[in-house]
Amino acid sequence: MKTAVYHFTNSDGIRYQKIIDEFKEYAKTKDLSIDEFFIDKTTLEYQHVEFNRFLSTSEQFDVLIVKDFYHICKKTLKCLSILKELLDKGIKIYSLKDGEIKFCNADFDKPLKVATYSRHWRPSVMSKPFVPLKTDILNLFVNKETNWFVVDQYYDECSDEKYNSQLQLMKLLENKDKYDLIIVNSLQELNHRTALFIKILYELNLDIYSLQEGLIRIARSD
Repeated sequence: MKTAVYHFTNSDGIRYQKIIDEFKEYAKTKDLSIDEFFIDKTTLEYQHVEFNRFLSTSEQFDVLIVKDFYHICKKTLKCLSILKELLDKGIKIYSLKDGEIKFCNADFDKPLKVATYSRHWRPSVMSKPFVPLKTDILNLFVNKETNWFVVDQYYDECSDEKYNSQLQLMKLLENKDKYDLIIVNSLQELNHRTALFIKILYELNLDIYSLQEGLIRIARSD
């Protein structure tokens, strides 16, 4: 299978070669031989010319290997959109650190215990009603469209986008063993930053269903 590697880095010399060697060793564990490296020598996303070159030629490849999904895009929704586009083309995606993300069909008929989670940024007097509304929408969807059962509902109103501001999410994580599935309006409500979003997925260790993006699951490739 024709295999590409994408990476961005501001490292050079020995550190750079070490990164290249890590990709080569990982490819061997998958019985793959790397055909082309796409490397951007900058961490600035708007200067990632090599990544854009990969996207423009992606139909030529069967496999893409990255260090982690953060290297696809730093923003959660854009990252997931690119991943889904590549997967829909039949391109297998491996991550040295983050494993594999899969987009799946949800089983609405299966009786599942679910928790809902909603988040709203920069709340104000005018915006506060939006969070209860988001929660009501999730509850209505479960009751009308599925055979699932809502056990608990969590929501955060955050004045900033920092991970430690999501106090209700922390409570959800503490209670995760009570649920079969988490449902959200949009996946970015878990966190808008890819690295933290993936961290939360692993901590939950549950499938996530989004009204906007569908069902997603993650599993380590090792």
